[in-house]
Amino acid sequence: MEQEISEIYHFNHSDYDEKGRSLKDGLPFREHVRDFERDFHARHSCEYALNAIPER
Repeated sequence: MEQEISEIYHFNHSDYDEKGRSLKDGLPFREHVRDFERDFHARHSCEYALNAIPER
């Protein structure tokens, strides 16, 4: 069994409006999650954040 690798990323809910857009730069929260995923991959280049291959 493989050991799970995790990183904890923080954000302030108050930095986003009711539609999930950043008050600072207007980007949707999903774009900031993408930054977290890129950071994860940079730290753990052999692993992927939220990577799942669906079975067929």
